[in-house]
Amino acid sequence: KIFTENHPLYANTLYNLGSCYFFMGDYAKAEVNYQQSLAIKKAILGRNHPEYANSLNNLAVLYSKIGNYEQVNKLFAEALSIKEDFSGSNSADYALVLNNIASMHHHNKEYDKALELFNQVLEIQKNNLGTEHPEYITTLNNVATLYNNTQQYDKAKEIYEQVLKIREQVLGINHPAYAFTLSLLGTLYLSTGDYTKAEHYLIQCLELR
Repeated sequence: KIFTENHPLYANTLYNLGSCYFFMGDYAKAEVNYQQSLAIKKAILGRNHPEYANSLNNLAVLYSKIGNYEQVNKLFAEALSIKEDFSGSNSADYALVLNNIASMHHHNKEYDKALELFNQVLEIQKNNLGTEHPEYITTLNNVATLYNNTQQYDKAKEIYEQVLKIREQVLGINHPAYAFTLSLLGTLYLSTGDYTKAEHYLIQCLELR
């Protein structure tokens, strides 16, 4: 064999295979590979290493997907603790785990918890990455979607329009993410009965094909 089962490359390959199964929707196989990768990283890196925390975070995302929330909360809490000890609670790495927890609460319709965490994430990302970074823009978009889901349409429109402006400045009007935001805005205005603005954004989206 080129490398042993305790080699970092073996652990990373197991993780990547798990991710492959995850995106294919085969969560049982994904869990097996994630667990094996986690065990190896624990053995060779220790429980306080950020790479181990990343694996905990990813396994928690998987369990969130399949509804195993007892494990989700335990894994996210451990990942957050490691990230805080290693890089602080104001780091982008810490925000990444917070964002996944917020997304879980959003999915479970625990909107107040989700919004509180999304706002924490935004503040950290703003300070560490800036307001034009893709991760900051994605989080803004998540907040707008939350407001849309809770029928706070004025707040959703305001933030979607902010996202649109940033994406135009950073990515340009021919980027798929810009077109996607146009479509979201058009659909939102359509659902609130503002057909003139809905038409405006939807036609703009179509013209980018």
